[in-house]
Amino acid sequence: MVWGPAVHNNGKTIVAASVSILLVGWLVGCTPSTPVADPSAAPSVTPSSIGTPTPTPTPTPTPIALTISPDGIGPLVVGEPVPATSEAAAVVKFDPRSCNTTNNTGAWVPASKKLTLVVVTANARKTGKITSLGVFHPGVMTAEGIGVTSSLAQLKLAYPDIVSAGPGPSTDMFVLNGTVGHLIFEVAWSGAKAKGYWPKAEQGTVLWMRAETKTTEVYSIANSDAYGVCHG
Repeated sequence: MVWGPAVHNNGKTIVAASVSILLVGWLVGCTPSTPVADPSAAPSVTPSSIGTPTPTPTPTPTPIALTISPDGIGPLVVGEPVPATSEAAAVVKFDPRSCNTTNNTGAWVPASKKLTLVVVTANARKTGKITSLGVFHPGVMTAEGIGVTSSLAQLKLAYPDIVSAGPGPSTDMFVLNGTVGHLIFEVAWSGAKAKGYWPKAEQGTVLWMRAETKTTEVYSIANSDAYGVCHG
């Protein structure tokens, strides 16, 4: 509001007041306004800017490290059936086509071609108790490092108290006792008596190992076919 000049009327002074619309309009026009965001200026999101989640890698199965003892091999225990566990399934599988005869309806065989072992169960049945576990090739060893091809000297060094079970047809047998079973080592004869039986490279070495129940009599399988999965 602007006060105008004084006007004298009959000796009286009147102060005129005028409203400056122009001034008020100018003040209103200068009032700051809230800025409005431009939609076109908003950042765009594309699939490539989100990023692709990194897939979780599938764990690689740990290779099976088996050892043989007087009581068994890994999860397989003599005197007990093959357990229905993933650990046992990684070692053996039941093949109904093996030993498919009148008396036998299958046999336990290695789960992998890399495993070389023989599993004998009572009556060669799937649910039969394990009577023998045999190792005939290098690979599966005892915890002390004795296996097929180990020398007699190495065997006696690893087990100073091992028991001699006498000679077989062409081998010497040694027995290591455990809790529920015993481990039989058959060592090839050496020298003159080995002539005609074993090549020189095999003489005086462990030919095979068998974990069997303590109730099983110690016997030699050399020069015979009396051992195998179908002989349960």
